[in-house]
Amino acid sequence: MLTFKEKMGSIYLMDKDTEEIRYEVTEPAVLLDTTFFALLKIGNRDIVMSYYEESIAKCKIGQTDLFESWVVMDLPKDAEVLDKILNNVGYLESFYQKVIESLPKGE
Repeated sequence: MLTFKEKMGSIYLMDKDTEEIRYEVTEPAVLLDTTFFALLKIGNRDIVMSYYEESIAKCKIGQTDLFESWVVMDLPKDAEVLDKILNNVGYLESFYQKVIESLPKGE
């Protein structure tokens, strides 16, 4: 199982059991499906965006519109929040709703 942890002022994606570091997270982002609130990819923004673009291209080849409900969202640089999004079912939906509610309302 993977987890996000802060060590020496940086945030890392790590194996929870072995504490093996996978990579440092410098610009956290998530790709999610807003219909089902499924987490599709989480990590550094450049990795998430690359995955998003590749996935859209594959969907277009397959002539599907699944990607229309996908959103890339920047995340706070907070290991606890990142870990909750990754490992707690339902947290992503509530986090997303809070972000949407905090946006300025249109007139």
